[in-house]
Amino acid sequence: MRTTAMAICTLFICVIVFMVGCTHYTEYIPIVLIIDRGDHILKEDPSLLSPEHIDAMQAILKKYGENFEVRDGKLLIEQSLQRDKDLLQNYSFKAECYRKNVHEEVVMQKVQASK
Repeated sequence: MRTTAMAICTLFICVIVFMVGCTHYTEYIPIVLIIDRGDHILKEDPSLLSPEHIDAMQAILKKYGENFEVRDGKLLIEQSLQRDKDLLQNYSFKAECYRKNVHEEVVMQKVQASK
């Protein structure tokens, strides 16, 4: 009886370790912030995807220690990051600033001034 319980516990621990070690990736889709009549809306914007944006996004993801892969020219990020729309919008914004070689503080000042 004790041996069976020990075997079940060992199997359970192995399954948990395996599941934690498996990272699921999904294709990156940029998120943009849209301000509509005072509402802040986060929206996917695949039109931003370009080789230059993907290169910039890789630099941002590396800077912040995020895991990613590139396969067939597509940027794959962890599913948990794709679900975190606020953080992904922040990274997408930084990648666009990086791509355009613009300091994000200047962009934010312009956005604030236009309100």
